[in-house]
Amino acid sequence: MDKRESKPPELKILPEALESPERLEVAEDGRQQGSPSPSVERLMPDREAKLNVKSIEPDVTDILSSESEVLDLEDTWVRETDKVFPVGWFILGGCLLCVLAFWAVKTLYQAQPELEEVLEKKVALEKKQSEEDKETRKILFSMEECVRGYLGAESIAEKLKYVRHPDRVKPLMEHYYQTHKLEKETFERFSMMQPMGLDQDSFLFVKAVHEGGQHDLLLEQVSEIGFRVDWESDVCYLPISWKEYIKKQPTEPMSMRVYIEPDNFYAYEFSDESQYASFKLTTRDEDEHLFGFVKKGSEVWFDIQKYMKKSIESGSRGSEPLILQLRFPQGSHSKRCVLIERLVAPRWIYVKSPKK
Repeated sequence: MDKRESKPPELKILPEALESPERLEVAEDGRQQGSPSPSVERLMPDREAKLNVKSIEPDVTDILSSESEVLDLEDTWVRETDKVFPVGWFILGGCLLCVLAFWAVKTLYQAQPELEEVLEKKVALEKKQSEEDKETRKILFSMEECVRGYLGAESIAEKLKYVRHPDRVKPLMEHYYQTHKLEKETFERFSMMQPMGLDQDSFLFVKAVHEGGQHDLLLEQVSEIGFRVDWESDVCYLPISWKEYIKKQPTEPMSMRVYIEPDNFYAYEFSDESQYASFKLTTRDEDEHLFGFVKKGSEVWFDIQKYMKKSIESGSRGSEPLILQLRFPQGSHSKRCVLIERLVAPRWIYVKSPKK
């Protein structure tokens, strides 16, 4: 800024003798132009006085208040770069997709033999399952045909076609049906089937529902799809009726189909508990019972223990169906005590024919 412009103007005091004021010019160096005048007194401005002078420089408040006019170059650069998506990202994404596609094709190609092997195994398994289903249907059909023919037979000769050991059983059937009626029954369905292994032979326990009742039958598989019914266990065949056996008290050994369970009755010649084991004997369709005794430590005692192990250990006093050889002791004072001489067969069934 020029010093001449910043120097304040000087004031000159006029003398009182002048009638009219005279205009004086002030030179640039501060001296008056024209005639000389009395001495001039310079007046200094009041330090406290405030001059209403405005500088040409802008006020700071004006600069701060005008925010809209301020340009932030960094913000402008960021906004401009946000509008443009780098091409490199597209290239990178495309490369990743190509790598993934190549990996998928390679993996599928390498797994092709394994997939083929799995498919072959699946086809073979389905074929085997289909064959097994066909075989099962054949077996079930054969079982139904056997039981249907057995229950529907109207004569001994016809019934013998569907029973086990027909040659040995024929005289037993003729004896049995002298006092029992041979009734024709219509087979409807099986309500239960349970495989059973007896002396390594294949048996099935089935509940055959017929019109008006149900039969518990043991079937032996005699061929690949052939079955036969165990007639003796079906009718619970006894050489003599249970009531007649108790009444006559025969002393010769007889094989009887009975239910056996542990008991604590000891009397008469079997009163020595340390020497004998006591069992309660019953049979099907009869209420009367006998007490059977066997010497402890004997072979027959071990055989009975073997089949009654669960009942004896649990104390449930459950009964087991066995074929036992019984006899009344000669001169016995009890009418209910018999001696158990031998375990003939389990489950009321001869697994092998006694003749063999």
